[in-house]
Amino acid sequence: MTDAVLDEARKRARAGRFPGKEIAGHVRWLRAELGALEAYAEFGEFSVARAQGGAAPPPDLARRLRTLGKAAGAGVGEDIRVLGRVLGERSGREASDGFFDEAVKPFAAYVKDGQAVEQAVLERLVGLFPEGATDGGAWLRLLLAAGAVDAVAEGRVVPVGGVAGWVSSYTKQYNYTRASGGGVTRQPLPGELLDVVRALAPRLRAEKPVVLHESRYTYASRDAQLMDICLELDIRIAEGFGTLKIPAQADARRDLRLLAAHPVYGRRLEADLYERVSGGGSFRRHSGSALTLWQGTPELDERVAERVRGHLADIRGGGLARAGDSLTELGHLLDEATLAVLDWAPEELARLSPAGALARTLRGGLPCELGWPELDEAVAELCADGACEPRELTVGAVWPGLTVASRTRAIAIEPGRRVAESAIEIPEDAQPPTVRYIDGAFLVSWREEEYGPGTGYWSDAPEETFALSRSDHGDAIGSLYGPLGYQFATIDGAGLFDGTRVLRRGERYGLGGFAQQLSDGQRFWSSELHHERNADKGWAEFDPDTGERGEPGLPDFFAGGPPAGHIWDSDRLSLARLPEAAHGSPLGHRDGLAGFRVSCTRVQVPCAYTVEGTDGRRAEAATADGVLRPWGVLRMPEGGAQGVVADFRPISFCDGEDRSRLWSVPGFASARRGPFALLGGPMPPPAYWHFLRPRDAASSRALRGVDEARAEALMAAGTADAVRELLPDVRDPRIAEGVAEAARVAAGFLRGVRELAEKVSR
Repeated sequence: MTDAVLDEARKRARAGRFPGKEIAGHVRWLRAELGALEAYAEFGEFSVARAQGGAAPPPDLARRLRTLGKAAGAGVGEDIRVLGRVLGERSGREASDGFFDEAVKPFAAYVKDGQAVEQAVLERLVGLFPEGATDGGAWLRLLLAAGAVDAVAEGRVVPVGGVAGWVSSYTKQYNYTRASGGGVTRQPLPGELLDVVRALAPRLRAEKPVVLHESRYTYASRDAQLMDICLELDIRIAEGFGTLKIPAQADARRDLRLLAAHPVYGRRLEADLYERVSGGGSFRRHSGSALTLWQGTPELDERVAERVRGHLADIRGGGLARAGDSLTELGHLLDEATLAVLDWAPEELARLSPAGALARTLRGGLPCELGWPELDEAVAELCADGACEPRELTVGAVWPGLTVASRTRAIAIEPGRRVAESAIEIPEDAQPPTVRYIDGAFLVSWREEEYGPGTGYWSDAPEETFALSRSDHGDAIGSLYGPLGYQFATIDGAGLFDGTRVLRRGERYGLGGFAQQLSDGQRFWSSELHHERNADKGWAEFDPDTGERGEPGLPDFFAGGPPAGHIWDSDRLSLARLPEAAHGSPLGHRDGLAGFRVSCTRVQVPCAYTVEGTDGRRAEAATADGVLRPWGVLRMPEGGAQGVVADFRPISFCDGEDRSRLWSVPGFASARRGPFALLGGPMPPPAYWHFLRPRDAASSRALRGVDEARAEALMAAGTADAVRELLPDVRDPRIAEGVAEAARVAAGFLRGVRELAEKVSR
């Protein structure tokens, strides 16, 4: 009878059908029916069988083994052999932290008694990497107690992939964990890892760099304390991206001085602390700097001082848009804790003037220096007599044509000519319309709600309205994440490609989702926006007669792929054959073919960009410059700046010389306004910047020579009349008003600087 019960228990255990709640009863039965030694041995075999069946070891396994072992007069060495066999099974990786903490006791006692754990057991322990909701700390405590770390340090145990590979695997396994509400979250690494790294330092120094940023998921992060001890011990760290995991200072085991002093990692530490205190993004939740969270580290003090000095320098002589950003940031940075360390900041602020930033921006070039006459005329007519504000107008692309529309009228234009115009009618409470001109008629569409279904009609049959699904309404050009505007007319001009089919006059299905398009003038390619996770919606050539998509691929201009270490920013690639009237494009072209290769280091922020045009022009930018999603390299008139033009709402321009952001300007139907608030009128979508031309060469040349003293005078006056008096060669009225507006913006910054200086001096 006893043998039958034992056989049945083992059989159930190996089949994975012996639940943990029944173990206590089974132990009581063993103690009642068997002798102490036999019960101990049988429980050990049962525990191994249960592990073989795929069950995670129970948290109290070590304690139960020791209780039975004491009763049997057995030493702790047999407990360790059983535990080693259990952990040798695949299910050992599912052991809980409670199991490892209980297992520390017999292993520690065994080693303290002068005994050495068997080599095979040590090897199993080192290669375990427990899974589940753990940071691995309990496992590390067991490795330390069992002498496994010493065995690795002495070379008696060699982990798969070497010692550096083992540390890299550890951080990859435990940098992130599953969140209780779904998704993943980063977690701090246990303090025991610092002890392990210190013990293994001689071997780590002799091996390849340790990889600390990777994870099992798509996210990347590095533990600040782990990096700090690696720097102390001269352990090389592999290059990588990702934010830092920084503990609360009260909980930290290290002061992070070495990390703060590092020329690269120190800036990352300061930036991540600042991000944490401020909340990041466009909306700051709290004021303060890294010193608000972490104090008493001189090296970090200097990093914060670098940030503050950089903002002061931007206000003094960066681009005007950068100066505005820096003034805002200083207002957030300079809290009481920061000023206690940077006591020189109020005096520096009091002496500051943005006149140099204004002069720098005028020399680089203002957006009002560029214009498209047909667009200017259309905007003026649609907004005549206060009928609407220019920023309320919308645009619809049938490239190279563009339709500009108010709520009551639409005008279609191309480079050099007005094509057509028409009155339109939409419901009073509807969203602003999207209007496109196709083969002699306007397709008018609108939504009752911002994200609701659409309705449309053709202008030659306005009484015949029809429903459009949400996807068929078309992406709003001018949205930060919308298309560039390269939505091509068919070669015969009688239809519009939507990337999967051809929309012709009178048809009622609207536009599909493949809004991004490329063309060399004869062949066409399309992709859906944000297709990174769906390769079927990526770039592919489509049939110019039917619009049907074919094999994946890109035009020859993109052959060879992106630069080393980069990937394509697929939503910002462009290629188009320019009409002859646009061969003076400020974005450049080669033999009439225009476009840009845009690549980035990664799809997440932060990242760096490289932008290359068909004519060979090239510029770089980064999200750290205040740039998101660049789409071209702009050359301003008469020797002005050349640099990246990016974003849609507002559109930003960075001088390629030092990547300082000179200006930002709104596009059409933009809820967000740049610091120049409609300077030069709303700017067209990116694809249509090819059609911009210098308004007046003499006026642009006059701005190229503006110095700081002249900028001070412009700031004091702030009117177009003063501009014409101080800069008599600026004769174009739009440029004169644009300069006056820029001067007023700079004067506003000066008031802001003085107010901030007074505030922080109290």
